[in-house]
Amino acid sequence: MMWMWRTLIRADMIKGLEDERDEWKERAKCLEAQLDELRKNRVRLETPWGVDDSALFNQAKKDQLLQDLDNLVPPQQCLNLNILVTGIIGSGKSSLVNTFKTVLRNSGEITNIATTYGQYMDSTTLKLHEILLKDYPGGKKLRLYDCRGICDNAGDIQHDIISVIKGHVQNGYEFQGNQNIGQNNQLYRANPTFDQKIHCVIFVVDAKSIDEIHVDDMKKLAQIRKHIGSENIPLRLILTKVDELDLYSDGDLSSVFRSRHAKLKFEAAKVKFALQDNQVRPIANYVTGPNQNLAQDILALITVKSIVEEALVYIGNNT
Repeated sequence: MMWMWRTLIRADMIKGLEDERDEWKERAKCLEAQLDELRKNRVRLETPWGVDDSALFNQAKKDQLLQDLDNLVPPQQCLNLNILVTGIIGSGKSSLVNTFKTVLRNSGEITNIATTYGQYMDSTTLKLHEILLKDYPGGKKLRLYDCRGICDNAGDIQHDIISVIKGHVQNGYEFQGNQNIGQNNQLYRANPTFDQKIHCVIFVVDAKSIDEIHVDDMKKLAQIRKHIGSENIPLRLILTKVDELDLYSDGDLSSVFRSRHAKLKFEAAKVKFALQDNQVRPIANYVTGPNQNLAQDILALITVKSIVEEALVYIGNNT
């Protein structure tokens, strides 16, 4: 009888060791696959995936982009050009606002007009925040609207965001997690003019976690997408934090369009949100450091130019 017990115990021990061995083998395979992926990311792409980068990251290009933006003026029939920034909490929405203001002001120093927050923290942008990005001749303005990030405790915030797009919500409105703005709210605008509506919407997504967006958050973004699609309002998806990807040149942003890792995230974003190439833009927000960087400036200015151009087309088609 004792012999039988010893045999059973020995068999269990052997089985346990075999299971542990198989588990370690599986872990080793995963690590080897990750290492192989890192090796591939270190290989420079011969053909750029986004734009021709042969003469992109230089001062002359930056100066030309700034001049192009000065020449993009809203038409006579529209006083304001309004852009809405929305996206998942922690994706870099408010940092994007600061980055756009920084590159358009172009003083050499970083602007911090929008409150930023860390990943996995509750959004500190609880109110609709209007930011003046640029003044045009004749009192015309380029305005950016920052709103609360989409997350679990934000409730059905997509309904409030759609109301913002329609022009019903005034600056300073505080987003509630359990109810949406109603007509009895003092910041509800019953009959918005075209100048008070949104002319382009920006979805902000962390490039590193494009494949990890929660299904409920995607559903909220899909509802917003459905509305702006029905109104033909332009959409731009901004991939932030591309400087944190595995760029083959140790983080040099001028290599972003030759980076295999950046291209993979770009393609994943297009598929996930069903967008065209020109609707997805990579960017590296200003988060740390006191001064501007040429490559960051150029990526941001290319993005701003694309947004303004699309907004102007939309305005022209609807006024």
